[in-house]
Amino acid sequence: MKLFTPDVRTERVTDITPETLCALGVKGVVVDLDNTLGGYDDPLPPPEVVGWAKSIVAAGFPISIVSNNSHKERVRAYGEALGVTWKRMSLKPLTFKLRRAAREMGLKSRELCNVGDKAWNDVLGARLVGMRAILVTSVAKLKQREKEE
Repeated sequence: MKLFTPDVRTERVTDITPETLCALGVKGVVVDLDNTLGGYDDPLPPPEVVGWAKSIVAAGFPISIVSNNSHKERVRAYGEALGVTWKRMSLKPLTFKLRRAAREMGLKSRELCNVGDKAWNDVLGARLVGMRAILVTSVAKLKQREKEE
């Protein structure tokens, strides 16, 4: 179904470049936290994710974390470490916090890309609000793959 089909699939959030975003025709990024920016057991984003966020913002693409996670301190820690705005308890695929993120960035939903690891939350939420969607492989799956190698 088109509602669950992302525009782009990547292994990691760090694979997304300003060129990727330009090709999608977007001006900003909304990104999931758990299993997208970091694993459930990662108290802070890995250094490569911090570097990625800084390079995306420096290229002119604002970022906002929109997470279903209810733990305020965890979501805040990631937002502060990345230097971006954040929202918790978003209840994706419901769209109210995705719309709020767009408003706060001064962009229309169609000018944003939602990045996440779940088709039924992140891609569907993006589609319902009119955003482009990038689906990444979950951090948990990547960590499991590394253990097996």
